[in-house]
Amino acid sequence: MSEPYDTLDKEWRSACRILFSRDLGPLSDYASFLSRYSEPLRKEKSALSGQDAYFSSHYAKGCQFALFEEKAQLRELKLPVSALRDIDSIRQSMGEIAYYAGSKVLGNSSNCAGSDNVIDSSFVLDSHEILTSAYVAYSELTINSKHLFGCSSIGDSQFCVNACEFSNAARVFESVDVYDSRDVYYCYYCRNCADCLFSLNQHSKRHLIGNVLFEKNKYLEMKSDLLCQLADELLARKSAPHLSDFGGK
Repeated sequence: MSEPYDTLDKEWRSACRILFSRDLGPLSDYASFLSRYSEPLRKEKSALSGQDAYFSSHYAKGCQFALFEEKAQLRELKLPVSALRDIDSIRQSMGEIAYYAGSKVLGNSSNCAGSDNVIDSSFVLDSHEILTSAYVAYSELTINSKHLFGCSSIGDSQFCVNACEFSNAARVFESVDVYDSRDVYYCYYCRNCADCLFSLNQHSKRHLIGNVLFEKNKYLEMKSDLLCQLADELLARKSAPHLSDFGGK
């Protein structure tokens, strides 16, 4: 593969070493696993060039599509004067010359692929609604963040994998609704927390596993063992349990 994949693959492996203390293999092996939180993009062929165009919006079938970068070819399109006699003629003629633009990469962006609505961001793969972010794959709705893989609704965060609805967070795995927190795995609704695993509804806590408080050294010992098990499962299955899998049926 090539840019941006090559760079993102290196960043993915780096993120895994930070989260699990080991390399978990190629990013492409985890594409399905990392897509669980983001809405898939729609892919259509450009009517102008035949190239793939990606869309985060839901347009009706039968429309004409084009790449955003091809917009210059459409500026001179006008309705024929003969079509301006009544509403039905105008509607029909507009449908014949209208194009929906996909793969929109705007502002100071670079190295983006398979993505739409990317603004001032770099190294973005199969993602949409990405603003002022870098090293993002299989994600949506991010701002001011870096090293995100499989994330949704994220702000001011970094080194996060399969997580959604969080802000000002770092080193997060498979967690939801986390704010101002660090080093959390399989957590839900945590505020100002650090070093927590399988913890729910916590505020200003540290060294928790399953909402049970541990002395630091004991916590680190147990954390190391649990993350080793989790990394083994990721390597074997290219997937891991969803946060909701721990909540019963």
